[in-house]
Amino acid sequence: MIGDFNEIDVEGGWETPEGYPPTVGAKILSGGLDEANRRGRCTLLMRYLPGTVDPRVITHDFTEEVWVLDGEMDWLDADGGIVQHIPKNSYVCRPPHVPHGPFRSLTGCLILVTFYYADKGE
Repeated sequence: MIGDFNEIDVEGGWETPEGYPPTVGAKILSGGLDEANRRGRCTLLMRYLPGTVDPRVITHDFTEEVWVLDGEMDWLDADGGIVQHIPKNSYVCRPPHVPHGPFRSLTGCLILVTFYYADKGE
């Protein structure tokens, strides 16, 4: 039935998203993002294993919301210094075209991420 709760296996079945280090896993929970046509919404869980470093600076043309459910991570500068420490229960709504990263998680973390294109008029 639509609307019923589903139990999510957070122990296994993780897939590394394209371009991410192998210590990052993702599980799509709902939706899909059509980047070619700039529409859609996708909600996923992402897991960073302890010691993960993602050296990339990322920019995209969709809005991104992130909530740190467990663990913590750091936003780094180009020299590896901490720009911002991001503890459990931190949240951000990042508009399109905002560069972000690199990131690391010394302890590991679990984050809930939603990507979406705003409808015209929003």
